[in-house]
Amino acid sequence: MDILTRTIVYLTITISGASVMIFELVAPRLFAPYFGTSTYIWTIVIGVVMTSLSLGYFLGGKLADRRPHTSTLATLYLIGAVISFIICLSKDFILHSSYLDQRNIIAGSFQVALLLLGPINLVLGMVTPVGVRLLTKSKDSSGSVSGNVYAVSTIGSIIGTFAAGFWLIPMFGISDILFGVTAALFICASLLIPSLFKKASLIIFLIFASIFYSNNNPNKIFASYYEKYFDVKLVADFQTEYSRIWIYDKIYPNGIKKRTLTDSESDLYLDKPIAFTMERNLSYYSFFNLGKVYNPNIQNALMIGGGAYTYARYLQETYPNLNLDVVEIDPKLLAVSTKYFGFVPNDNFHNYPMDGRQYLNVNQKKYDVIYLDAYRNGSSTPFQLLTKEAMSLYSNSLSDNGLLFINVISSLSGPSHDLLLSEYQTALSIFPAVKVFPVFNLDPKSTQNMVILAQKNKDFPINVVGLNNLNPAVANMGQYIHKDLILTDDHAPVEYYDLKSIL
Repeated sequence: MDILTRTIVYLTITISGASVMIFELVAPRLFAPYFGTSTYIWTIVIGVVMTSLSLGYFLGGKLADRRPHTSTLATLYLIGAVISFIICLSKDFILHSSYLDQRNIIAGSFQVALLLLGPINLVLGMVTPVGVRLLTKSKDSSGSVSGNVYAVSTIGSIIGTFAAGFWLIPMFGISDILFGVTAALFICASLLIPSLFKKASLIIFLIFASIFYSNNNPNKIFASYYEKYFDVKLVADFQTEYSRIWIYDKIYPNGIKKRTLTDSESDLYLDKPIAFTMERNLSYYSFFNLGKVYNPNIQNALMIGGGAYTYARYLQETYPNLNLDVVEIDPKLLAVSTKYFGFVPNDNFHNYPMDGRQYLNVNQKKYDVIYLDAYRNGSSTPFQLLTKEAMSLYSNSLSDNGLLFINVISSLSGPSHDLLLSEYQTALSIFPAVKVFPVFNLDPKSTQNMVILAQKNKDFPINVVGLNNLNPAVANMGQYIHKDLILTDDHAPVEYYDLKSIL
């Protein structure tokens, strides 16, 4: 093997390593709109990738001994390119069908991971041992060659990791990224094929694939399917640094139009006053309004979790003199709320695009009320916002008579009650008085929105006179508590509790 060919082999192995990491980092973003981005999703993704790679290494070693030719390596890249292209075109249909067929998100996400990540990583795993066999001149050099191959593959993985995290994902859509991987693997195959005719054929095929992709963008194809399936109009579909954003409109038979941000994380009834949305669709916000009933003179409020800023808009329009700070980790959501959800910030509004815990760590302000309503892709609240250490930070950020409202999805008893009970006890470990409000009904086993209200001053009674349609507070939580479940930064199995509530 001449120096040029050896250099090309090393280069393609580097690209292979980068492709593996790009797929691995992109995968959770594919899963997010359907299955969330919990630790369980990352575990499944990493586990399937590692299993596929290990099987690829094993099969690749067998193949290398039988067919130690550059054409073998080229064929692997070509197969990988075809698989990548198929994933690029079909990913949303696979995700959507698996989501609908599997009520268990673990089974559904595992099935999708096997389909989307298994074959491509198995093929890319086969590349490394074949490359080692091609580059090894003698037994005396086998060790150094193996080290070199794994070194350049790892360098490629490092490049793919940083490129995906800091450039590709923020700047391009997932479909475009996957098509870029497809093109890179096609180019790797063409570089290794000795025949000029075959090289030209691959390049021509890639050109036609590019034309097909540009004229049949998978996002647009899936959007058409999604609109027909759910009888909605997809308004926007794009990526941010943190998630995939879907915005769609639903028109009801009575003519009312509702706009939704990403799987019902935030809703707004269009052409209606903001109060209409609060009354019709977001019942737990009625309990958030206890803050104003409890203390009509609230001057400063903090919201952690902005979403489409619908409640921020409601507070701002209802209490225009309220100083409102919103902490939302995704910096693009404020622009989304103004463009698509009619939010126009006033002079008393301040937005902080950062993690809620990060904000609490440095905050020096005092708030009369804090609202915690932060969810990752609609699946769970980040654990670092629910621990005892976080409760201490909330308390430090509240005025003497301040209130903390926490929205969780749980039940009073049964298999999905752990999150509520642990969060109740965690809040009670810092705050002298804590109450729980079931939003929809008083069935102890009903999984629903639960609003936890923590008071910094237990001697300042809550006056709920004039607040309609509220279930009574659960006064005696002691009847449901059967063990110590205080959450800490060291141990906070929030995602496990959330998983139990939906299985």
